Amino acid sequence: MRTILFLLAVAVGAGCGGSRTQSATLTVQGLAFPPITVEKGAEIKLINKDPEPHTMTADDGSFASKPFTGDDPQTLKAPTKSGAYPFHCTVHPTMHGTLTVK
Repeated sequence: MRTILFLLAVAVGAGCGGSRTQSATLTVQGLAFPPITVEKGAEIKLINKDPEPHTMTADDGSFASKPFTGDDPQTLKAPTKSGAYPFHCTVHPTMHGTLTVK
């Protein structure tokens, strides 16, 4: 009986850990996005050190931030599916980056 209870406790404990949503920061400077890798569903704080606003908008439309400036940082929720997500700035169409979700 003790063995069954122990195995049950181990099985329940393994399933209760859940996934921790982590946070990350993306700092834009010099009209360039740095590489960024985050966990699934992570909250990404968007910081802008340029004098002009930027956005972080997925090429496939799966996510999009509001414009963010040095005085008005934004946050964005990462996708919940692993993969590489190319993105761009809608204000500066030549700015591109890739968000990697683990």
